[in-house]
Amino acid sequence: RKGGTYSGFSEADATGTVVFPLINDRNFGFFTGISLANVTDTAATVTCTYSGTTYRDENKALPARGTLTIVNANLIGNGYNGSGTCTVTGGARIVGVANQLRTSPNSAGQQVDTFYVYEGSNN
Repeated sequence: RKGGTYSGFSEADATGTVVFPLINDRNFGFFTGISLANVTDTAATVTCTYSGTTYRDENKALPARGTLTIVNANLIGNGYNGSGTCTVTGGARIVGVANQLRTSPNSAGQQVDTFYVYEGSNN
């Protein structure tokens, strides 16, 4: 098994937009999931757009001081390899992480996970 970690966030660095430079959906077996955290006392609505496609995650509820996870598997398009931008409404501020996963058999036929993580960029 392979894995990774991401660092913590400062609430002061949170903004209304988080950019994820690498989003996958069935790209050589990889898919991503993104997790957003609302660092304010204001409930929000999230919209995520993805480069090169009309697919969007729209009107996702993000409670005050809550989290939201979106798994990109089997949603955007087979072989998708692009980027994503998530924005919130109502003055809330967010931070986010992306998780990239592929499960495939090794030479002994056992399932092996390859897992990467990274922090989204606040704009």
